[in-house]
Amino acid sequence: ILYATTDDYIMSVSLQYGYIAYSFGVHIIIYRVNITDSRVCTVQKIMETQEHRARIESVQLILLSEEERQPSLVSAGHDGLVKYWDLIK
Repeated sequence: ILYATTDDYIMSVSLQYGYIAYSFGVHIIIYRVNITDSRVCTVQKIMETQEHRARIESVQLILLSEEERQPSLVSAGHDGLVKYWDLIK
């Protein structure tokens, strides 16, 4: 269980290749999830942003190629914006 927020409803969640992205209000948070062979789970926060001006309705993690192991993100909100996030650091 990942306790995400108690401030607002989670509107969207996406999981891909060990990453979880979710949105609530104008926030997007992305975690990297690692599960070991002994079923121990660790999470690392990758990104937290408030770049939309109104509630975010959709987040979707995507891989642009098979070689890439860190996904990108697309988000859409009530502010009329669709944003593409390049998560490679």
